[in-house]
Order: sequence, then structure tokens, then C-alpha cells
Amino acid sequence: MNCKLLLSAFIFLMVLIFTVSPVNAQNKAVSRTAAAAPSPGDTQIEAVKRMNTAWKNGDWRAIAENCTGDAMFFGVAYNTDSMTVEHVTQYWKQDRQNYSVKEMGNGYWNSLSVAEGPTKGDWVFTWNTLTLHYKEAKKDVWFPMHASYLMEGNKVKRAYLYFDSMKIYNQLGYKLVPGEGTGPEPAKE
Repeated sequence: MNCKLLLSAFIFLMVLIFTVSPVNAQNKAVSRTAAAAPSPGDTQIEAVKRMNTAWKNGDWRAIAENCTGDAMFFGVAYNTDSMTVEHVTQYWKQDRQNYSVKEMGNGYWNSLSVAEGPTKGDWVFTWNTLTLHYKEAKKDVWFPMHASYLMEGNKVKRAYLYFDSMKIYNQLGYKLVPGEGTGPEPAKE
């Protein structure tokens, strides 16, 4: 009886192997064909990567070229809610007098298309790290960041930037003093 059970299990296993194998081969062939043509999400990710490279290199014109005419940036600076492309590029240009980009990681990238609701649209997400060199302090500052981009075609319509500004201030020697002033103060020695 055990021999019949073992033989039945073996035959079932062989049938399963031969039945599934052609399906796997067919799926692999389809996925190779699909991989040849980039998806809309891939081309949108490439557009955002171009914009991030432009930021790293200080190519302010290329940032504007990868944004819609009415694009808005959120979370760029602690003292303002949002900025137009013109405003953000002027801000970054002025800010570069204080620091240079020493290193920008390759990051992790993903895209998502939302069909309905308040977040409807095509989105690109990146998680990355930056190292900036602050000239006056003569210090390198490392911090993680996340950005979410709402796309319109292959252009950025909205950019939401997230990073821990206190991590930057702490590395520059500042500390937060509750109830005093409106922002970080230099650490007292």
C-alpha cells in the first residue's frame, strides 16, 4: 500500500512539473518582451533623475525644463510652505553660496499610478542620501531624504521634499533651545 501511495505521489509530481514548466517558459518570454519597452513609470523616473542630477550640478535651467509651467515645490525651506519653480531655483542658487553637494546617492526609486481620490495621478518616489559640504563651517553633513513627485506626462507638477533639518543643524553644531528665539542657535561651549 505504501508503494502505491509513493508511486501515485511521484506520478502526480511529474505531471505537475511537466504542466507548470511550459507556463513558466511562456511567462518568461512575455516578460522579456515587456521589459524591452519602458513603462510610463520608468520614463517618469528618468525625468525626475534628470532633475535631481540638474540640482546636484547646479543646472537651474534643466530643473525648469523637467517641470510643468505651474509646478510647485513643498518642504524646501523651513520658513516657507511652497515655492514655484522660479522661486525654488533662485532659493537653491542663493543657498549654494553656503554649501556644495559633495555626494548624492543613487537612491531607491518607485512609481505609482493612483486612479482616483485626492492623490489621483502618476507619482514618482525616491529615497536617497545627501552629503553637503558647508563652506563656512568646513564640515560635511550627511542626511537621508525622501521626495514624492506628482507627474504630468514626463514633467514634475508637484514636488514634496522630506528631510530632517535638525539632523543638519546638529551636525553643524547647533542645538534647539525651547522657548528661545525662532530657530536653532549655535551650541554654547
